[in-house]
Amino acid sequence: MAAKTQPVPSADPEKLRRRRALRHAASNLAVAAMFLLTLAPGAHDYGSRPANLIWMAGALAMAVLTLIRVAPVAALLTPQAIAATAGMTLLPALMRPLANSGGTFAVAGMLLMLAGTVVSQTARLFLGRRFALMPANRGIVRGGPYRYVRHPVYAGWLILAAGYVLTYPALRNAAVALLAVPFMAWRTVLEERLLGQDADYRAYCAEVRFRLLPGVF
Repeated sequence: MAAKTQPVPSADPEKLRRRRALRHAASNLAVAAMFLLTLAPGAHDYGSRPANLIWMAGALAMAVLTLIRVAPVAALLTPQAIAATAGMTLLPALMRPLANSGGTFAVAGMLLMLAGTVVSQTARLFLGRRFALMPANRGIVRGGPYRYVRHPVYAGWLILAAGYVLTYPALRNAAVALLAVPFMAWRTVLEERLLGQDADYRAYCAEVRFRLLPGVF
């Protein structure tokens, strides 16, 4: 006579909910702490007090938004996503205010840096509580710069990086900026694969065709 099998008890929904909430809170705290660490004296020097103040204000805003951000509907935590995000995030930190240019190049560089900062920070404000480092779906944003490209934070960084290289045309800065671009494109593709599972995002892609640069990519 076959032995009777005992039914496997189902997990307590309340415990699962609390566990997910704790993981979400821990993730928010960890990312916010990373942004706050960049505010330490000497952590970053972009060559001028205004540039440093802009960086600090942006990092503080990201720390606050991260603490209150909404939980993701879906997230991508694969080795590929981690590598793409790390490369895109950490490489730009290697740029330094070396070989200061002058004249037209310096003026053009400063204007590009200002434009890139405005674009990326405006996009982050429109993201609000949906901000994330790793690819995730926290809801679809259509307002502000998201009406023109699907990833305006990255587009702003590309503009800012071009301005930085013009202002400080050292080989190191040009190499770092060029190395960061493939990681950014890689992360963009991975994120879009995840978001593409959402019908709302597919509809958004039909409205906004380009990812980073209108008419190019």
